[in-house]
Amino acid sequence: MGLTGAPAAAPFPASDTKPTSEYSGPFGRVFIDDATGSEYMLVDCQEAFTVGEVVVIDVAGLATAITDTSRGRVGIVVATVSGSDTAAYVQISGPTSSSVLCSSGVTTTGQVIANVSTETGSFGELSTTAGNVVYGAWAVTAPSTATSPVGPGALGAFVLNRPFVMGKDNAHTMTS
Repeated sequence: MGLTGAPAAAPFPASDTKPTSEYSGPFGRVFIDDATGSEYMLVDCQEAFTVGEVVVIDVAGLATAITDTSRGRVGIVVATVSGSDTAAYVQISGPTSSSVLCSSGVTTTGQVIANVSTETGSFGELSTTAGNVVYGAWAVTAPSTATSPVGPGALGAFVLNRPFVMGKDNAHTMTS
């Protein structure tokens, strides 16, 4: 997919990654897929990721797996990242272009939470699990796997609207 942004086009395709020795930023820039209108942010990954993992992005554009104590912008990894110090894109708006990793608690559609620390890098279900609300992310199809009930590693479709999580704070925590 071709990404555009101001003042220039994306430095490499969204389906690719680059070592930070080849591309050193700036990170946190947003690019638009002209074909879909979805937005992607260029980030510096701090660990290995698979497509569909959920990350939190700090003010410097560094991406780490989301946990129940994360704070910041949220994105979905769109290309496999082999390790730390890798430039890659995460999707931040529009219908997800790939399936998104969900926890064992996600069985329905709707708003989600940053998952518990034992299942990092995934969304959890808002209505049944304690956790911090991820504002701007909605499950639009119930996650599924080949096993029943849905377990860790379930995949679902989401709509994103520049999601973010505010961190461990009772005012922003949903419990059942």
